[in-house]
This record gives sequence, structure tokens and C-alpha cells, in this order.
Amino acid sequence: MPSDALPRVRLLVVLGLLGASEAARMVEALVEQMPESTLVKGVILPTTRGAIALGQGRPAAAIEELRAAADYQTGAVAALIPLYLRAEAYLRAGEARKALDEYRKLLANRGPDPFSPVCALAPLGVARALRAAGEHDQ
Repeated sequence: MPSDALPRVRLLVVLGLLGASEAARMVEALVEQMPESTLVKGVILPTTRGAIALGQGRPAAAIEELRAAADYQTGAVAALIPLYLRAEAYLRAGEARKALDEYRKLLANRGPDPFSPVCALAPLGVARALRAAGEHDQ
């Protein structure tokens, strides 16, 4: 695994969430460079595409894109980012229960990157999902 893989995933996700067109170009360049790479096909590509869709206000598309990263989402490179993005997408799609399930999976699987920014953001997501689900007192 390249030593810059996790920072690269984080960079592409942030660019995607911000709507920067560079994210799509950068991930496509990676696919061209390493078309057979499991890391690229299973983590970087779907996570970036999911972030782009979420940044564009298309939560259903984000959920669909992130399916391809499901097998790797708790690994060291994905670092729980696909779980977080999927939870955010479900919340934005009005599916608070599914969002809550994703946030809780993230919090239960902190092993690969316990200091990941998404671990710090997940409790806020849980609170938002509980509120959206009408469970204010938990």
C-alpha cells in the first residue's frame, strides 16, 4: 500500500464534498495509472465518487457509489470514511434510522484509525439522526 494512500483518500473526499472538479479528474487519473488496483477500485474511486455526489446534494447517488467500498470501509486506507459518508447521505436523504445504524457501525469499528476526524464527527451525526428520528431524549 502506498504510504500516501490515506492522505490521498482524505484529500479527494474533501475536494469532492466541496464540489471541486479536481476531485473527479484526480480520481480518474488514478484509475488510468492503476486500473487493476484493488485500493483504487475498492476504496479511492467509490469513496471519492460518493463524496462528489454528496457534495452535489445527491444523497441517493452517494449511497449507491459507496456500496463498492463496503468490503473495505473499516480497513486502514478507507479509515471509516465510507461509513461516515454513507451515514451522512442517509441522513440527508431523510432516512434517519439507516443513518443512525451507519454512525453506530463507525463508532464500533474505530480500530483502523481511532483518531480519524470522522470518529470525532460521528457522535454529532448520531445526535442529528436521533433528532431526525424523533428521539430527542437519548
